[in-house]
This record gives sequence, C-alpha cells and structure tokens, in this order.
Amino acid sequence: YIYRKNTSGAFVSSNGTKLSTALKDEDWDYITMQQASGSSGMINTYGAKVKALNNFLRDSLKNEKLKLGWIMTWAYQQNSNHEEFVKYNKDQLTMYEMITNCVKEKILTNDKFDFIVPAGTAIQNARTSYLADSLTSDGYHLEDLGEFIAGITLILEITNWDMDDMNYDLIPQKFIPYLDVVKESVVNALEKPFEVSASTNQVNPITSRVKGEFTTQRNISYSDASQDCKLDMYLPKESSFDIIVHFHGGGLNSGAKDDGAHVVIGTTVAQSGIGYVSANYRMYPVNKYPDFFEDGAAAVKYVKDYMSENNINGKLYVSGQSAGAYIAMMLCFNPQYLQNVGMKVTDVDGWIIEAGQPTTHFNVLGADGLDTQLQRIDEKAPLYYVNNQTRFKNLLLITYTNDIACRESQTRLTYDTIKNFNPNAKVELRVYEGNHCINSTTPYRGFYIHAQIMIDFINRK
Repeated sequence: YIYRKNTSGAFVSSNGTKLSTALKDEDWDYITMQQASGSSGMINTYGAKVKALNNFLRDSLKNEKLKLGWIMTWAYQQNSNHEEFVKYNKDQLTMYEMITNCVKEKILTNDKFDFIVPAGTAIQNARTSYLADSLTSDGYHLEDLGEFIAGITLILEITNWDMDDMNYDLIPQKFIPYLDVVKESVVNALEKPFEVSASTNQVNPITSRVKGEFTTQRNISYSDASQDCKLDMYLPKESSFDIIVHFHGGGLNSGAKDDGAHVVIGTTVAQSGIGYVSANYRMYPVNKYPDFFEDGAAAVKYVKDYMSENNINGKLYVSGQSAGAYIAMMLCFNPQYLQNVGMKVTDVDGWIIEAGQPTTHFNVLGADGLDTQLQRIDEKAPLYYVNNQTRFKNLLLITYTNDIACRESQTRLTYDTIKNFNPNAKVELRVYEGNHCINSTTPYRGFYIHAQIMIDFINRK
C-alpha cells in the first residue's frame, strides 16, 4: 500500500508498505476504518472482510489502549456523475439511508468498534442549511468546507471537545463565516448519528449583508512623478466615511491596483460603508529604491487632501499586502516619507500590514547585487526605524503559518520590538493558518476573507 504519514504539517508518502508495517510504526491511540464510497451503502460488502480486518488490527497491535472507530461516509451530491451512483438510483437521500443502514446493521452491532464518526450525517445536516448541496468538489469528494466539517466531526467524537473553545486564528479564516453551520451540523450529527437534522441557518451571512451603494473612480493621477502613479477609488454614496489606502503586493516588480482580487475586495469594503483606494506605484526593474516609498506617501497625502476638499469627515487608514505591506510599514516606521509630503504618521488612524517584509525586501537586496535570501536590517528595512520614538495610532500585523520563509518570525520580531520600546503601543499580531497572503489572494465561495478582516479592524477603531 501507499503509507502516508503526517507529523509536521505535511504528508510523506512511502510506496510498497505493508499494512502491518504501518500499524507498528507508531503506538497508535486511534485507528479508523471506512468503506469505499461507492460500496458504503451496499450491505453485502460489510461481511467477513470487516471482521477479518478487525481481527488483523487487534492481533497486529496487541495494544489494550487502542480505540478502533468507523467513519460513516457521505452520500454523493445529487447531480454527481460518479459511475457507482447508479447503485442508489442516483438519489442522494437513498444513498444516505443505505449508508446509515449498513452502519447500524453491521458496525454498530460489532463490539470490536469503540466509536462511530457520523461524518456522513454531519454533511447531510449541513446540506439542509443555506450551503445546500455544495460541499463536494467533483460530486463525491468533499471540498474544503466539507472536509472541515468531516474533520471536526472526527475531532469531537474522539475528544468530546467543545467547539466554543476554538482558537479562530488557528483555522483557515475562510471558514469563519460558516462556523454556525459547522457547529450545528456536527453537534446534531453526534447527538443523532443516523438521522438528518434540519438546519436553522437558512440565510448566508455573506450574501445577505446590507450592501450600500458606491461609486468607482479609476486611474486617478495622484502624483506627476510617473505615469505609474495612478489609483482607483471605491467610495460609498454617503456624506462621510472612513477610507483605507491600499498598496498591492507582487515583489515590487509586479502586481496592479485593479487585478481581480483588489476589485472584489474594493467592492466588498465600499459596500460595507468604508472607502477603499487601491494605488499603483513605481516598480522594478524600470524604477529604483526608494521610488515606491515616495509614491506611497504621495498616494496617502492625495487621499487625505481629497477627504478634506470634499468634506469627508472620516478616519484615514493605510494597508498593504506583501510588497505593498513593506511600503506601508516603511511609511509607518520611518516618519520622513510622510513628513516630506507635509504629513505625520499619526495623521493615519490605523495600519494593516499583511505578510510584509520588515527586513530589507528581497528584491531591494537583489537590486543592490546582494543575495536575496539575506535577512538584513539596514536603512532600507522598516524594522530599522523602530525605536522609542516610534508612534502610530493603531497597527495590525498579519502573517501566516506557511508564509514566505522567515516571514512569520520577522513579523513576530517586529511586534516584539515595538512592544519592547513602547509596551503601550496599540499593536496587534495575528498569525493565520495558511500560505502567504491566502486571505487576500484566494477567494472562497466568491469572497476574500481579508476584506472582512479590514472591515472589522476599522469598525473596531
């Protein structure tokens, strides 16, 4: 068999491994079994083979503390094209009922099993919510949220853990809007493992939110330094509102203010009643350091003046993503750039830094002929300017568990350095589960969770 093992966050596969070898590889506390999905509702497949495998496990391990469980699989999506769906008359509820019947008749009555994981019932419960029949990626394999529901069902079954104790920062943030459905579906499945419980969650909290009207102004020149100095504005149709100026990522040599992600995020933020300004800036290889910092300061100044000239009585925020966060951090920590355009760092009410590099940016190092892997803190590093004179109103630092190499530790160092010089600084550190900038680059069900993070941060301030 292929033996896949995960002890550090990633799976390692070994081909040609005997089952007995895998069983003895660790002192297992739990082992679960399940039937292949196409046969999971066929009761004639649960006979001697289940008993033989059960005996093999027990005999191989001789482990008195071992708990053996059965995972009840889920019915296919109603429109599934799986070739074995015909066994169930291509009907989801028929398949679900046949699966639960097999488990009740052949597994529940088998005293060799210590527990049953009703993953299939949790999925079926969730299908009665506003999520409907949308939890598979191909009609039969679970997609991300479906996998999360099934995984949480397993965790709660073997630990009796309370979902209210969940640390939201340690799960993919894209699941946060759906946690009410997840919790309800799993808890009901554990209470009634062979019965579908109708969900009380019939309204999607994302699509049902009140969406205000807004206007869009594109390609506004904010500086005569370059034709690159353009920005797009997404502004609510209100008399006053807060505005956030955002700088895109892309390694200081790519990316744009109006790529698909920023258009969707800008629209989401503006519909919530907050203005969103997405700015381009000069980049490598045509331009050079410190052009992008100067452009960043000019863009912030332009928006501040725009708010004043148009009597917009709101707060001003600055955010950046990756390379754009490098720019935003430099504007926050090195006051000279904003001073050059007649502003102070404290003219900005809050900063949102998503996975920015507080050391000298790798492409800045490359442009200087240095190894881009160096972790260098010099005058081109935002962190270089953090000292006992550093002052800002509010700062949110975001990084990810699987961020760019050293990025998480760099961000933690930035937080600790700020707190060392100013213990009362209003700085917040969040380490989210996932890859570099996944919250702002990868939509889930048409929504970028980073938009909600920005909205929540601004509304709290």
